[in-house]
Amino acid sequence: MPDRDALLKNFVDAALALMAEGLSGLNVEKAFHVSRAQQMGADVVLVFAPGAGTVVGCLHFPDPDADTPELFRIVVPIPEASTN
Repeated sequence: MPDRDALLKNFVDAALALMAEGLSGLNVEKAFHVSRAQQMGADVVLVFAPGAGTVVGCLHFPDPDADTPELFRIVVPIPEASTN
């Protein structure tokens, strides 16, 4: 059985690295809006959709009625099928 604590640490480290990469690719205007939204209580969240093969970074606001605008999308590479 895998070590749950080690898996969680690796997951968090990977998520933070992906978030940093995604945010570093934002244009100046979008980065300004993200900064302003965070000052107003929003948080940047990552959503991993295994079926879609993507990791999406979004803004999440405390108001449940607020939109969650997408900031970036990272496509998860799919390993090539073996031809054995």
